[in-house]
Amino acid sequence: MPVNPSYPIVLKFLQDLPTKGDGFSRNILHLFEKYFRVSVSLILLYHEDKLTGPRTASGWSYIVKNLNPNQIRPYFNEFFQSDIFSPRQHRLERVASLTEIFPEQGADQSPYYQYLQSLGISYQACIFLRNEQKRLATISLFRSEDDGDFSPEELECFRILEPFITKQYLQMLEINQAHSLNKRF
Repeated sequence: MPVNPSYPIVLKFLQDLPTKGDGFSRNILHLFEKYFRVSVSLILLYHEDKLTGPRTASGWSYIVKNLNPNQIRPYFNEFFQSDIFSPRQHRLERVASLTEIFPEQGADQSPYYQYLQSLGISYQACIFLRNEQKRLATISLFRSEDDGDFSPEELECFRILEPFITKQYLQMLEINQAHSLNKRF
C-alpha cells in the first residue's frame, strides 16, 4: 500500500489535538483550518441531556469559525432538519464530501448548495463523530471555489483522524460530567 503524502499532516494534527476540555471544539476547528486549508468550519454538538426529547435544533449547540452568525441563521431555519436528521445523513458512516451528501440530484443542484454558493463556499466535507450508532457531533469543513475541492487523500486523512477526535471528545464529555457532578456535591 503506497504511503499517503498527507500522513505527516495527520501526525502533526494528532500532536496538536487538544487534551483539555476548555475550548476543545474551537481548537479542533482551528486545527482543520491550519492543516487543511479550510476557509469556514462548523461543529454541531448534540447534547446528551436532550436524548429523550425530539431531535430539533434546540438539542444541538454549534460553534462556527470564519462565518458571521447572521449568515448561519438560514442554515438552521431552512436546512438543519433535512441535513442533520435525514436518512441519507445517517447512512454516512464517518466522512462524506458534498457529492456524497447529495448523490441523487447532484450537489450543485441542491438548494443547500445554492445557499453555500451565496456564502462563497463551493465545497464541503463532513466528519461524523459517533459513539456506537449514536451521533455525537458533526464537523463541517468548507472551502471556496479558489481553494478547490477536498482531495481523496484529504478525505482519507479525515477518516484516519475521526476515531482520535471522537475518543478525545468522549474523554472531554466524561471530564465535564465528572466536573458537573463534583459541583453538585
